[in-house]
Amino acid sequence: MAASVPPYPGGGGPGPPVYPAPPPAVFDAFAGRAMLVGPYTDATGTYLSGFAPVRARATDRVAAVLALDLDAAHWRRDVAEFRLAVIAVIFLIALLLIVTFVVRQRAWITAERIAASETRLAEAQELAQLGSWTYDRRNRRLLWSREMFRILDGDPQRVTPSLEEQQRRVAPADQGPLDAAVQAALHEGRGFEREVRVRRADGAERHVIVKAQPRRGAAGAVVRLTGTMQDITDRQRAEEALQQERDLLRTLIDQLPDYIYVKDTQGRFLAANLAVARLMQAPAPEALLGRTDADFYPPPLAEQYRRDEELIFRTGRPLINKEEPHQDASGQRRAVLTTKLPMRDPHGRIVGLVGISRDITARKAAEEEIRRLNAELEARVQARTLELTAANQELESFTYSVSHDLRAPLRHVIGFLSLLRQSLAGRLEPPAATYLADSAQEAARMATLIDDLLAFARAARADLHRDRVDLMQLLQSVRAQFEPDTRGRLVTWKIGALPAVVGDAVMLRQVLANLVDNALKFTRPRERAEVEIGSRPAPGEWVIFVRDNGVGFDPACADKLFGVFQRLHPRSQFEGTGVGLANVRRIIQRHGGRTWAESLTGCGATFYFSLPTGAGHRPPAAAQEAPP
Repeated sequence: MAASVPPYPGGGGPGPPVYPAPPPAVFDAFAGRAMLVGPYTDATGTYLSGFAPVRARATDRVAAVLALDLDAAHWRRDVAEFRLAVIAVIFLIALLLIVTFVVRQRAWITAERIAASETRLAEAQELAQLGSWTYDRRNRRLLWSREMFRILDGDPQRVTPSLEEQQRRVAPADQGPLDAAVQAALHEGRGFEREVRVRRADGAERHVIVKAQPRRGAAGAVVRLTGTMQDITDRQRAEEALQQERDLLRTLIDQLPDYIYVKDTQGRFLAANLAVARLMQAPAPEALLGRTDADFYPPPLAEQYRRDEELIFRTGRPLINKEEPHQDASGQRRAVLTTKLPMRDPHGRIVGLVGISRDITARKAAEEEIRRLNAELEARVQARTLELTAANQELESFTYSVSHDLRAPLRHVIGFLSLLRQSLAGRLEPPAATYLADSAQEAARMATLIDDLLAFARAARADLHRDRVDLMQLLQSVRAQFEPDTRGRLVTWKIGALPAVVGDAVMLRQVLANLVDNALKFTRPRERAEVEIGSRPAPGEWVIFVRDNGVGFDPACADKLFGVFQRLHPRSQFEGTGVGLANVRRIIQRHGGRTWAESLTGCGATFYFSLPTGAGHRPPAAAQEAPP
């Protein structure tokens, strides 16, 4: 490059010196030109120093190179050093670029990790409803986390955090204690934890816990407060609801008269209701906690309770409704019904038991009194039964004897009346003949009555000969018996299915005969009589019925039908002694069945009787329609 002209050290004044030849030159292989090493004066007379390019044609540059008076080894060394310098510079630049890239990459990774950590921290704070804050005492600057803004319902774009702003959002009743705690932390270095209420912008009140820890500087003074604010409103509401449920459960348990308690595996009381405390004469259920049965019961009783509980802990099987003796604190012995269930932790291990005992002393006394009364009543019933049995036997014997003893004189009366009518035939006045005929008729009715009484007595006294009886065959025999009585009448028989049962064939035939006789008798006023006989199954029994379209009877009098000498119609309309249905009931009762009747006046009647099903019964025989 051109430079100012210095005084020439060997000449006599300023001005460029004139050199006879140019200075040594170095050929710039990179630029394709020669570089002259000054100082020297070029062809125009300009004084130059340092490196300067030689502006010349290609032939001039070749000539200059050829004209160089340089040592070849010296020239090669300079070129090599120059190349090494260039390579070193390039290496340093590359190294600088690599270092810069690595530093920037690490800074970017660190920033990403910090951002991810901050995101996770913010999410964790949001989940825990826990905000963080930092107060710098030196510049009075307060920083809130994102969750702090959410808890206090503040807009980060419009709200500038400060201690005053934070205090302003605290409920007035809690501002004083919280401010005193903050000042104590700043001046005395004491951390604090306070539960306060804060008012949000929407007017809602939230419960929070504020914590703070002071941080000291190099001089030992507090320079910063770091703290948290956790929203515990939901948790507090849940705790309040849980406490209400616990109080309600406690109230319910204390109101129960049963003894309810919880024990650990050592037999120590963990909880008990008021009934247990009263039983053990403790001032409150809490006075029982940590104590065992040995502190309240005699040793044998406490040992028995302990053995039962150890069996539960060892086997895991509950103790259900065990009657066991009990003794209260006053020494009074009682009876209790106890249930004990093993109590397990979340891993299934038995950690205790829950027990419920009910005082059944009064119930046991009542049961004992009931047993005594039942025994006394049973004795009375047996005595009364014996008396009634004896009375019935005497009555039946008397009835049988009277009936039997009356038959012989009555036969004589009937015989004499018959002889009298024959001997006086044609000589009696009409009134006398009528009297004689009525006497013979009443004597015959009395004979029938005596026969019925004897049959009634035999039904009670005769032995039952149980066998399989086909009711259909019995009914056919009964119909054949009444065939002469139905001649000249229009009678429609509807015979349904009848089963085979177990019973006395003679007695059951008497039952069917009496019922069929009733049906035919009380349908006599009808132009066309209808008699239906059938059966139906019922639980544990067969129900057989005889239905007719006769005159019927008043339903209010149904209970009187099966009594001895009970008649619902005048004798002038329908003959009979009033013993037939009573005999039906007695026979069916001896077979273990029932009898009843249904009717409406003028609409016919249905008589029912039932017979138990047994090993000898079979399904009913097929139904059949009998011709008139």
